[in-house]
This record gives sequence, structure tokens and C-alpha cells, in this order.
Amino acid sequence: MRTLGVQIDPEHDAVRVRGNSVGSNYTRTYVLLNKPAGFVTTAKDEKERPTVLSLVRTPLRLFPVGRLDLDSEGLLLLTNDGDLSHRLMHPRYKIPKVYRVLLKQPAEESVARRFERGVKIEEEGKPVRGELRFTHPRDRSLCEVTIWEGRNRQVRRMFAKCGCRVNALQRVQMGPLRLGKLQLGAWRYLTDDEIERLFAAVNLERSTK
Repeated sequence: MRTLGVQIDPEHDAVRVRGNSVGSNYTRTYVLLNKPAGFVTTAKDEKERPTVLSLVRTPLRLFPVGRLDLDSEGLLLLTNDGDLSHRLMHPRYKIPKVYRVLLKQPAEESVARRFERGVKIEEEGKPVRGELRFTHPRDRSLCEVTIWEGRNRQVRRMFAKCGCRVNALQRVQMGPLRLGKLQLGAWRYLTDDEIERLFAAVNLERSTK
């Protein structure tokens, strides 16, 4: 960086000084939150809506890895590790994200085939693929979706392009990290094993600093 006054976005930017990563805290911290609906996935909100950081009682300055839209619930990783965050969100590493979805109306089997082929959600750009699995043998309004990208409201937009409306959406997995039985609105620190598996998933060596 050669210009004074350049602003850094901790959600997307990894800062290095002489080759060493610099975070907002010296202690690298990893938190799993079960995000409720009604909270925005940012550090601050111009409209003064409640943010996910208000749910986590820690003096550390953390930021969310990726986003869950206002109406969605589920797994959200918070950290101050810019290197890990960058790799988890980079499409090169194809980190799977799994969502449980409740549709307003049952979907046709053809929707699953269309997800597999790819759905074009933007006028410019390639179709995005997903894996759709119906989770109840007699109710095709209940399903599970896996995606490998993280575009804005991607799952909802894919269903909309297929003529389906999403009533509820919950992320339950990101790479090797699972939501498990964590209560809605609750949070916890990741275990050492969970952290190691996240680093392995993106081929990154874990720093001991």
C-alpha cells in the first residue's frame, strides 16, 4: 500500500506487512454463530438494523466470513483471520455450502435437474450449479441444496428462476464445519479439530501466532 488513508475492508482484505499477516487482533479467533433471521451480516449497518456481531459477546474485533441475507438463518463463521476468510470465500477452493430449504409450493423433479445443469441468475455471466435433494419422500417442498459459490442471495435466486418461492432458508454446513445442535442465536468457539479441518479444506497452513 503506497497511499495514505486507504480504507481496508476486513471482510475481504488481507493485510500484510513485510510478508506477515496483520489482523484486527493478534489472537486468531474462530466463532460459529447460528444466525437468526432479522440480523444483517455486516459489522455496521447504515439503516441501524441489528447486526450479527451484536449477538457475540467478545471484546475481539471479528468479521463474518461471507454473508447470510436478512431473512435467512443458520451457520455463520466469524473470525479475525483474513487469510482463512479469503480462501474460504474464493471460488478456486470450491467450498461446499449446504442449505435446508422450505418452499412455498412443492417443486417438480425437473428443478433438481435444472440445478444440476446450472441456472443463469444474472444476465451476464455463466450459469451457477447446485445440487438439490428432496428430504421428504412425500413432500417436495422440503429440500437440501448444496452450492459451491457465494453469490448474493444465490439459492433464493436460483429457485426464483425455476418458478419456486423460498419460505425459509437455513445454512447447516460450510465445508467441514457443521451447525449441529447449536441453538438459534447462540454461538461458540470452534474446537481445534474444526479449525484444523477448515485450514486443510483450503490447503492453508495454520499459523501458531
